[in-house]
Amino acid sequence: MDYCLSARRKGWQTWYVPESRVVHLEGASSGIREGAKTLPPEYWFVARRRYFRKNYGLAYAALVDAALICGCMAGWFYAMIRRRSGSKAMLLKAAIRYSVFAAGFRNL
Repeated sequence: MDYCLSARRKGWQTWYVPESRVVHLEGASSGIREGAKTLPPEYWFVARRRYFRKNYGLAYAALVDAALICGCMAGWFYAMIRRRSGSKAMLLKAAIRYSVFAAGFRNL
């Protein structure tokens, strides 16, 4: 996404082809798999925060982090009701730990 956004801002063409399909096989490079009980690696959170901070500014990055934290809180609360909150609590803690609020508002 960052490459395409940078290219577009420089006036280059970027194309969207809705008929194309990309298949990501089992999260081989990132280790992030569908339904996994483990957290995404630290670099996933850091890269996400850096992308929004770099391309949209601090306020936008803070809003996106706040939305992620709120979503994680809702997921954790729902999981608590169902008595399955373990991995949701870890995801909520990680979302807070790697947010602009905890990492600081410095330029990344």
